[in-house]
Amino acid sequence: MNTLVRIRGYITAIQLFKPLQHLIDNEPKYTLLLQPENPYILNELEDQIYQLRQDNIRNYENSYRADGSRWIEHYESRVINNSEVYVESLFKPDLQGELANYHNDDQFLGRFVQSVGHLYIHETGIVCLSSHILESAYQPNNEFEPYEIHQAQ
Repeated sequence: MNTLVRIRGYITAIQLFKPLQHLIDNEPKYTLLLQPENPYILNELEDQIYQLRQDNIRNYENSYRADGSRWIEHYESRVINNSEVYVESLFKPDLQGELANYHNDDQFLGRFVQSVGHLYIHETGIVCLSSHILESAYQPNNEFEPYEIHQAQ
């Protein structure tokens, strides 16, 4: 299954310059939360997640672990967070265009962007969405830019 995903939306939260780092994990996690341009994207993502899980189950249903126990799916999805899309990566996304000139996370808030990445199942069984490229997107729905309206007031 091709898991390449492109999502256009408004950034509501982001951690690129100060990534999340837990005491247990040594690897930082670069995260962003997007309010998608169109709500149907959430349904499309749910369909892709379901298909990815089904493919994964078929690949591992007759598998055994090193200790002799049978493989069991432990399903959790971090992709959809209420009406927003949660993106997390172990590698910082490649910032394209004007976004490459930003120096702190607050500069990204409210921006209309396009994130390109992959849906994948982590070895723990959690479904995640990564971001490899983050770039400005143009012409949102009806040219609505909430950030510009907010700035004008």
